[in-house]
Amino acid sequence: MCDNRLDSNGVESIAAAVSNLTAVVSIKWGHDLGDAVWTALSFLLPRTTTLTVSARGEVVAVSGTKGINSMTLSCGSPLGPCGALRLAGLLLEVQPQLLVMLNLSANKLGPGGGTAIGEALTALTSLTSLSLGCNELGTAGATALAESLSLLTELHSLDLWDNNIGATGAASICCAARGLGCICLGVPLDVARAALLSGGSSLSRVNMPKVDCEDRIGGVEWGKERGVGKDGDWLEVRALLLAGGASIAMQEHGLRGLRKLYDAPYYHKTDSKALLAAATAAGCTHVVVAAARSGAEGGVLKVAAAGALEAALGGTAGGETRLSHGVHWYCSRERGFGFAPNDDITLDPSNPRDSNHPTDPLRLSWRVDGKHGGYRAGDERDLFCSTKYRKVIWGFRL
Repeated sequence: MCDNRLDSNGVESIAAAVSNLTAVVSIKWGHDLGDAVWTALSFLLPRTTTLTVSARGEVVAVSGTKGINSMTLSCGSPLGPCGALRLAGLLLEVQPQLLVMLNLSANKLGPGGGTAIGEALTALTSLTSLSLGCNELGTAGATALAESLSLLTELHSLDLWDNNIGATGAASICCAARGLGCICLGVPLDVARAALLSGGSSLSRVNMPKVDCEDRIGGVEWGKERGVGKDGDWLEVRALLLAGGASIAMQEHGLRGLRKLYDAPYYHKTDSKALLAAATAAGCTHVVVAAARSGAEGGVLKVAAAGALEAALGGTAGGETRLSHGVHWYCSRERGFGFAPNDDITLDPSNPRDSNHPTDPLRLSWRVDGKHGGYRAGDERDLFCSTKYRKVIWGFRL
């Protein structure tokens, strides 16, 4: 419907008609609907399964049932606190029972907007995935949000990356969402570790890897002998997932019992497709990728990061990266494989490696699917023939 001159009454009429369609359709409005966006959305929400609002104000409502497949409404700017209040009011009014995924990342909600969305969560009883990253929620917003999380019994995934929620906010979220399988809060690793320990055994399921005890890896029953970090139960892995970002000097024994998908010298020629196939066949949803020290210094990971399997090994095109648990991942034959704390990565097809920020300790880069081996482990580069480090990947399910 590009280049139209619909007013609010026209938008309401079309939205009402579309909401009654039984065929699958896709509609894109070609201009800013202004205030009429809320009217249109009110008709769509009862059948919406996935709702996303981008930082550009683009609202996408997707239905998994017969009817609307997708509908894009242009608002032109992030929601902000005022938009969050209006959306929260609409969610409470409509109470969309089919909504399973809500993504409001990078919408400048602020503490007030976060509180409003938190109150609206009480109406979203079917929600399984909630993304509120980069919204300046602060401790107040996170604490308010935590009050509703315990009511979302179907929620599995929560992303609050880059919200400056602090130790108090992190502890509140962990205590409220103790049954969640996958949480990323974007806090320092020590804060994440403390948050996981703050509730004792009541937090035993937060980011807990799921394993199959019927598999035996190198004589160790997978899942039987858990990482021995402080208090066991893969605390370091869970904290890494919760914190988001990469880690240095992590102890390798903290990952004991997870499925080791790959362990080879840094000079080894890595086959990325074979790794993805092996991880998929094993039922893994997440991986830990690391440069591990060899020889006398063995047992210490120079640099490590955890993320979703699809983001880490699923493949990327051009110079794009995929963000998962606060880490930017890339994987392609032309541009190499690795991760970095941001998307400032120059990947030249003629020289596929990340050489940016040479002193950055939180970067890893390997050449893959070619004649060369690894390249970078933190602030050390040119490791094509190195025996100092090993390439290691562990897999697990969340």
